[in-house]
Amino acid sequence: MSDLTKYLEKEWGSLVGATLIKVRNATAEEAEELGWEVSNHEPIPFLEFDNGEGLCLSQDPEGNGPGFAFLFTKEQG
Repeated sequence: MSDLTKYLEKEWGSLVGATLIKVRNATAEEAEELGWEVSNHEPIPFLEFDNGEGLCLSQDPEGNGPGFAFLFTKEQG
């Protein structure tokens, strides 16, 4: 197992088996906790899971601003 895979499992492994229950924009409180501001023009993607965890996308590991994710279909795979 590569070091990058180990890192990813440590950071996000708790999401394995969790069910995604909601996709939404981050709340003002969540954005503020990250040092960001909610905008009417830039979404802050936030994914909620049934195990109580949430995933918010950032532009970099330092959390310098909201980010974007590319969704791949099985056909694109």
